[in-house]
Amino acid sequence: VLEDRGKSLEGKRCLITGSGKVALAVAEKLLQFGAIPVTLSDRSGFVYEPQGFTSGNLETIKSIKRERGARVGRYIISSTTAEFGASDKVPKP
Repeated sequence: VLEDRGKSLEGKRCLITGSGKVALAVAEKLLQFGAIPVTLSDRSGFVYEPQGFTSGNLETIKSIKRERGARVGRYIISSTTAEFGASDKVPKP
């Protein structure tokens, strides 16, 4: 659809809701298209990576969730730039 309009995802900063298998697959696909995924979330809150998640960052999150069964917020321990916002800080619609 974007190509039909002469546009692309290249360089676009993208917010992703969730951090399960589908959300992580979306983040990986966005990277393939040159987009910059900057958030992931779960019921504990959200992680914001200002420069965007890299494929290496996504592998770290997968490992945290798979091996430790932890929430996405644990990722900030492995990043010097990520910020965490608890779910009670997210504005309600």
